Amino acid sequence: MYLQASYTPCKTAGCFRGCREAVMNSCLPFQGYVWTLNYDHYGDDIGQASSLEAAAAACSALPDCLGFNILGYFKSQHHPMTLSSRPYFCFYTKITSVYVTNYLCGTDNIFYKTASDVSMALIYPLQAISGHVGSIFDFAKSSFGCGLSDGPLHGGYSARPTFTLDFRQQLSNYSMRITRVSACCAGQYAYNNGVQGIRMRTAGGVEVYSGGECTNPQPWVNIPTGYVLSGLRTNSPADGSRQWVHRVAFVANHHVHLYIYMCVVVTVGSRLPKSRAIGPAGRALQ
Repeated sequence: MYLQASYTPCKTAGCFRGCREAVMNSCLPFQGYVWTLNYDHYGDDIGQASSLEAAAAACSALPDCLGFNILGYFKSQHHPMTLSSRPYFCFYTKITSVYVTNYLCGTDNIFYKTASDVSMALIYPLQAISGHVGSIFDFAKSSFGCGLSDGPLHGGYSARPTFTLDFRQQLSNYSMRITRVSACCAGQYAYNNGVQGIRMRTAGGVEVYSGGECTNPQPWVNIPTGYVLSGLRTNSPADGSRQWVHRVAFVANHHVHLYIYMCVVVTVGSRLPKSRAIGPAGRALQ
């Protein structure tokens, strides 16, 4: 629904039938959302609803929906926002404990399907991420809640894990908390610029990389203060071909929601092939 800045129902092209009145310099409020006037987030559409009320209801029912706009498009991402060319445009951001970074790697000319850990991250803390990497990031799977539940399969090109990253100490030891994330991309002419590996840095300055050759390292992305790394959201081709991980985003949850699930760490997770920890000075940790 596209609303005019007036006290009369909007009559502009593109309005939904039955559109409501709007007040100058404001947007209609919806419980569980904050609105931003004159801004929109382009792309990442999940679907389009027939009214603002329907868009809000659809977005609220989907853990992976993070916002919707005044045209009824509900979306899997809400940032970055861009100034809209349409006057009095409204974007609604879901108030949630989950934060998702922008996607890294991949390309814009492939129709993707999405695998997401968001629904699990809303309930459980991240236990570990396991996967397989060779020339490309073949697949990954996250485990949650002290190892009691698994997230969806990311990618799926291979079936045997070659690495496991243990995240159980994030809540009990701040120096082990992941504060920055990144990825390595294969480049424009290899594997559709797919993900070669994932990079992470702890609050204690330890860098962890799980992957093969790093052709095109991406800039570091900060995990917001008060949030804990809680999984991945990835894209692979929807047609079932080339089922490695093409694009990756990182999921984080507000840590206050996770304290009740703190797990007792009995042993330190072993370092498996293709995973290595790098200290602050750049030396590999033994």
